[in-house]
Amino acid sequence: MNGKGELDYIANDAQKRWAGKYGTLAEALGKVAEFYKYDEGGQIEALDIVDRAKRDKELRDRQRNPKAPAPAPAPTTPGGNGGLGGDRVDRVVNVYIGNSTPYSVPTNDGGQRNIEAIAREVLRLLELQRNQLGY
Repeated sequence: MNGKGELDYIANDAQKRWAGKYGTLAEALGKVAEFYKYDEGGQIEALDIVDRAKRDKELRDRQRNPKAPAPAPAPTTPGGNGGLGGDRVDRVVNVYIGNSTPYSVPTNDGGQRNIEAIAREVLRLLELQRNQLGY
């Protein structure tokens, strides 16, 4: 409460991420729902969240009851490791170009490392070009 007896508006980090600094909670929730329902990357991320929750539950159940049978292994996703095949997609990396909306890239650890290496190389080349032009 401020000195006038009013509550100051302070958005939390998730609210700022989805609706901006002054966006409402309703705007943020609407954008989250839209992302996970209509965006292909959001749908993949949502499936990944559900899969991870199922695996975590199975692990907890096995820890409570070690004699329970282990679950079947998760299917692999071809091409999930930077085109090398075989590794399961286990995350979505959001790639930002300037102030753009994120490009959601379903990938895994190897793919994330490749994306990060590409980003570093692009930045290096942009810096080199900027220096060559005298900016």
